[in-house]
Amino acid sequence: MHSAVHIARPELHAAVHCHHEDATAVCMTKDGLLPLCQEALIVHSSLAVHPFEGAATDVEERPRMAQSLGATKRNMMLDNHGPLCCGSTLAEAMVSMYNLTRACQYQVKALSLVGGDLSRLNLPTAAELQSQKQRQEKSSSDKMATVYDGAKLQWQAWVRQIEKRDGPQNIYT
Repeated sequence: MHSAVHIARPELHAAVHCHHEDATAVCMTKDGLLPLCQEALIVHSSLAVHPFEGAATDVEERPRMAQSLGATKRNMMLDNHGPLCCGSTLAEAMVSMYNLTRACQYQVKALSLVGGDLSRLNLPTAAELQSQKQRQEKSSSDKMATVYDGAKLQWQAWVRQIEKRDGPQNIYT
């Protein structure tokens, strides 16, 4: 699946895939990722879906995966498999994966609290989603957004945490 992304979308230098339990569980639902929290909204507009074709090891699936991802999406839920997040940097891909898996954790917990009844969740209306999308687009085009690289800063913080925990001498050998 990584090669499908790199062949079809050369501007995406990083592709991260996982089988996080909650994210994979959400990939198994017909509703997919719901716009329930800010983490979901961060990735929602850049999220594609690819139908399940079994283990993603057949190179003949590459064009279909690329078509599912499309020309502008950066993240994809692989039905019955797990999430795939891409970025122009590893930091972008990892922050997207963090937000997506966190959103899935919240969704699984919220659905379990209401017995799976979507009518008992605070789902935003289409108008509210459009308003939030416009707000997100406005903030990303803001002058501060061109200076502030949140993904890079988050990545650097994670690196510092790992270096502190494990020691740089045990990482960069």
